[in-house]
Amino acid sequence: MSFMLALPKISLHGAGAIADMVNLVANKQWGKALIVTDGQLVKLGLLDSLFSALDEHQMSYHLFDEVFPNPTEELVQKGFAAYQSAECDYIIAFGGGSPIDTAKAVKILTANPGPSTAYSGVGKVKNAGVPLVAINTTAGTAAEMTSNAVIIDSARKGKEV
Repeated sequence: MSFMLALPKISLHGAGAIADMVNLVANKQWGKALIVTDGQLVKLGLLDSLFSALDEHQMSYHLFDEVFPNPTEELVQKGFAAYQSAECDYIIAFGGGSPIDTAKAVKILTANPGPSTAYSGVGKVKNAGVPLVAINTTAGTAAEMTSNAVIIDSARKGKEV
């Protein structure tokens, strides 16, 4: 059994939370999802319940499973290109901080001109972008509850938030 905590964001926890989340999204009829994750989580079968729930509701999705630790602006651009080429309408992030941060940066680019690192700092993102659902697999960073994303800016040789 799951329970729901609604802050400005909705947080589902417990057994059945993925199915409950898919039910919520299905009711919104957002269209096609870009699933942002890393390939290892896919190989381990951790996304199987998500895929099954989406398939059960006949919901379209495109898998972008190229995320690696400490995502770079180049990775964000690849993710955004996948979002555009697959003609997605919203984003599902699945994993820890790196997939979630990558998804948040891609979300920025859906409504703001890139690169995502141009929005480092407070109050620089003018347009919200598409809906984002985050499914967290780790504890500690609260990446799924914040609007911040940590992305490596290779040109500056540093991390941008």
